[in-house]
Amino acid sequence: MDVLIIYNKDEFRSEALFNDELIGVCEYEISNGKWAITHTVVDEKFGGHGIAKKLVLKIVDEARKSGVKLIPICSYAKKMLENNLDFNDVL
Repeated sequence: MDVLIIYNKDEFRSEALFNDELIGVCEYEISNGKWAITHTVVDEKFGGHGIAKKLVLKIVDEARKSGVKLIPICSYAKKMLENNLDFNDVL
């Protein structure tokens, strides 16, 4: 499955696109200079392909590039980031 994951700075989110159709997002809000990940969702037709993980990882990559810390609020991002030492630098 050829899913494109992009960062949309203007919309404060990463996006998953399949055949130019938006099939998932990982959204954040800016709070006290940090990015609070508030919502991650993927169209259920595309579940089980690791798309949600890729969406969160795109936000992590952009946060690292920008020198910004993350606050995982959404349950998926919270579980993914807080249980892995590889992400301590952005938390």
